[in-house]
Amino acid sequence: MRVPAIKFSKVTLGYMLAIAWVVSIALSPFFRHPSDVPTWKFLGEITFNLRINPLPYTSFYGSCWLFTILSSYPTYLIVSLFRASDLFLNLILKVPIIVGDLIVGVVLFKFTKSKLVTAMWLFNPFVIFVSAIQGQFDVLPTLFVLLATYFLLQRKNLASAVSLAIGIGFKIFPVFLLPFFIIFSLKNLGRKATLKYVIVLVAVVAVLFAPFFLPQNFKYLFEGLSDLPQRSVAYVGSSVSYIEYLTLQLHFLSNYNFLYVFIPLYLALFFVSKKFVKDFNTLNLSIIVVLLLLFVTYNTMHPQFLIWILPFLFIEYERNKRVPVVLVSALWIWMLVWIFSWNLGSWVVGPLEPFFANASTGANNQLLLVSSMNFSAYAFACLASVTGLLRRVKLASSKRVRYLILSVSTLLMDLLLYLFYGSSMIFIPVLCFGLFFPLIVLSFGEGNS
Repeated sequence: MRVPAIKFSKVTLGYMLAIAWVVSIALSPFFRHPSDVPTWKFLGEITFNLRINPLPYTSFYGSCWLFTILSSYPTYLIVSLFRASDLFLNLILKVPIIVGDLIVGVVLFKFTKSKLVTAMWLFNPFVIFVSAIQGQFDVLPTLFVLLATYFLLQRKNLASAVSLAIGIGFKIFPVFLLPFFIIFSLKNLGRKATLKYVIVLVAVVAVLFAPFFLPQNFKYLFEGLSDLPQRSVAYVGSSVSYIEYLTLQLHFLSNYNFLYVFIPLYLALFFVSKKFVKDFNTLNLSIIVVLLLLFVTYNTMHPQFLIWILPFLFIEYERNKRVPVVLVSALWIWMLVWIFSWNLGSWVVGPLEPFFANASTGANNQLLLVSSMNFSAYAFACLASVTGLLRRVKLASSKRVRYLILSVSTLLMDLLLYLFYGSSMIFIPVLCFGLFFPLIVLSFGEGNS
């Protein structure tokens, strides 16, 4: 007797959430980020065991993640009275992150009414890897930006302001999105409501960052902010920004190349948005474009940053079909390749290092560069797709021909980047930005069926 297949339409949201929870919880104890998760443990130890102020060690982030760690750590201390276990600590520190993943799935379902989109998030290997395996908390600021958008659409502007402020309290990137929320609020809620929105947001941000402005902590905040430009030098060779590669090839490395490119583009987007940001679709689009501009210009883009944009890309895919699903997939697949080419042993067997002295392996710089440049090219394609530029370019070629062009262009670019890594030959970046990037971008355009 043949067993009938379960129809996806009959799978409930609760069932998907339960499976995602079990999968993430099952993976969490056995893996971790090789340096960040031990740092979270260190913050808990100095706070509860040594009674040392942890703020000097967290000035690069806002206070929200520190509060999250400190609220989770006592559970580990209680269990440690019976038996200390780093495996249990891995789990405890990741529980808020995993809960964030699940809530994002729920909010995505509210936005799209699509179980497919919800599943694309909940069971995305990249999302699971970043949250349950690495233990990176980028989903939490992403969640609060998503909630800020949802509440704003519900005309709950105060809840939206608080949510966006909490997102800034986790990581600073939501600050770049604030002007577009204000534009939306002005056009839909009016000046008085928008003024309240800004006042509440500033007040909550001030409260969240207040500990850093105490006399004993302010110098650490200043050091953290002044260190941001220097991080580009520290991460040379491991970034996915094409600007870094181009400046390296031209022997002109500057910590401020990102600012020279991003700020003019961001200001241009802001002035354009004053006219076109009117409803949810345009607000969502502006969020995507801002984050993509960051991704293709910032000196020290890291894989987990892609979490910031994925929910909004999925919404755009479902509501407007502007982003091909293959393009969305390519973005996170290249980020996974980037991670594994950087330090496979360290990412995967980190918890086992006490038993295997040589568990970590060094970076493969050639593969790093290849995956970085591929991500950059596909991010440009995504940028062209969501802004509608590709729809205006009608290609005579069929979909098969365009995919062939995509494959050949990507393969040739990867081969040249790998073979000539470290070379000062200027023709390589010229080919990348003058030929291969445009071909890859155009291959996602519309053509004959």
